[in-house]
Amino acid sequence: MAHPQGGKNKVRLLLSPAQPVSRSWLVSPVRRGYMLPAIIPFWSPRMRSHRLLVTSLLFIGGLAAVDPIQHAPVHDRPWKETFGMTLKGKDRTYVVYQDNSYLLAQPEDLADPAFLHGKDLVVAAKLGRIANGTVTFYNLPKVVSSGPTELWRTRIDGDNLYVFGRFTLAAGVQYFAITAAETAPSDQQIIEKKLAGIPADNFDARLAAAAWARDMGVVQGNREFWLVAADNIISQVVDDAVAKAETAKDVALILKAMGWCQDLLRDIPRAARIGSAAWIRQVGGAGAEDVAKYMRRWDLEFYGGQWRPRGEALAQEFQDRFAAIGWRDAEGYYKLGRWADANAEVLPRSRELSYRAYQSGFRANNSHNGIRRELGMEAAKEGGDAGSQQGEFKDTLSGISIPTPPGWNRANPIGGDATWIDPASDTAYITAKVLRNLPNLTDFAGIWASQVSSAQGKAEFTSIAEEKLTFAKGQAKLLRYSYREGRYQRIAALVVVINPAGNSALRLDANGADTEAEAVTKQLNELFAQVIIPDASSLPGAKTDSDPKKPGTAPIPAQVPQPEPNGDAAN
Repeated sequence: MAHPQGGKNKVRLLLSPAQPVSRSWLVSPVRRGYMLPAIIPFWSPRMRSHRLLVTSLLFIGGLAAVDPIQHAPVHDRPWKETFGMTLKGKDRTYVVYQDNSYLLAQPEDLADPAFLHGKDLVVAAKLGRIANGTVTFYNLPKVVSSGPTELWRTRIDGDNLYVFGRFTLAAGVQYFAITAAETAPSDQQIIEKKLAGIPADNFDARLAAAAWARDMGVVQGNREFWLVAADNIISQVVDDAVAKAETAKDVALILKAMGWCQDLLRDIPRAARIGSAAWIRQVGGAGAEDVAKYMRRWDLEFYGGQWRPRGEALAQEFQDRFAAIGWRDAEGYYKLGRWADANAEVLPRSRELSYRAYQSGFRANNSHNGIRRELGMEAAKEGGDAGSQQGEFKDTLSGISIPTPPGWNRANPIGGDATWIDPASDTAYITAKVLRNLPNLTDFAGIWASQVSSAQGKAEFTSIAEEKLTFAKGQAKLLRYSYREGRYQRIAALVVVINPAGNSALRLDANGADTEAEAVTKQLNELFAQVIIPDASSLPGAKTDSDPKKPGTAPIPAQVPQPEPNGDAAN
């Protein structure tokens, strides 16, 4: 086919005898999906560039599946006309842009740079760096590209572009001299276009689109974006499949969704949550058993209405068992600690959890020899409570004295300096704590607020009442409140009492079950009435007005001992 040389610009087809135009393509009214009702080849002298005109042409086709051009909406393409030719035995697409024709390059064409040599191309490219007139594209790593600076002034890294220019090959190096660049659809638009024609209930086709997105991540520069997009597509497919399965009670579809979680998302916990739906167990049958087999294959256990990783299931079981143990059930805590140690290979933080159980058991009964052995302590003496403290509590620094409530036993401290427990109850106790290093004992409101804040931080804290108490040497106040501890509601009371003259402050806490609230609060009030907080001057070793070391006191003259008369002195 001859190339006309007339006119200002030469024809951009750049065909050679080795690349003939298929004449059968020109005369066939219908060929491989191309509708050609009227095809008249002629050279128009009215056109500034001689080119092949094709009237009433509808071209259907494009690049391979990994090329974003085929997914761009027609109205987003910067050319208005396309036509096809057969080059090297393959159908090719040309576009008409600014009165010039450009070969629409396909990704596989770059593997044969000799084929592209000397041709005008349009390529869908993702912009990379721009420096010293050279531009790089993420999906054209082996091509040395260049173009006018003004083409890139408003562009940023990662932009999708259609770039037009001349491709050449010299000494094995690929060059692309770019003359124009147009904005191409964004990656998100490309994905939306890909999914737009797929029915929502065609899960296989949507998963194929996810696989396509992952393939795109290989050839695009922003690989992470495409991989995340693929995961999002899969995740949405899983959600839609689960919703459909629940409506139709379709356990087979649930098994598919679980398989997609495993094979495509690598998300076994999500598969476990899907397979834990209550309706699956209600349906029962072989399908429900297959779900259970899946779970056991993944080393999951069913606990608390949920299939969980075995370690998570054991941890949840520990928390539930711990919350169910009575406050004074030392043996229960001991057995729970031993259970945690026995499951050390699977139970997360097993040593920490077993120690927590032993500590709670020790507070319940500090003479339990099994617990003492686990805590590295000597065995308790038979017939006595090892380490138990008897009698009233007395603080040697402040002189604060608190008697033991009648009928109660003093035990190892729980969050304070002294604790008394009610032997008739598994939960009731009173704790005393001396408040030390307070900056200003005259600021009762500030001290009260700081102490109350510790109670307010408890689960489901609810204030019941506040009242001032009468204290002759200072101030005192009571707060009654409730909170939740595990599965149980607790009733508690807090008293703060301050004696500025004694430079001392004390906090009392009473705690019990909701059925014990009245008795525990009454015992706390009786105990408060017996608290002794002496003034500083009454403490042993306090300085008096006659103390020579006290500032402003004159020293007492030293008495010089006189020798008693004796025989030697008389002589």
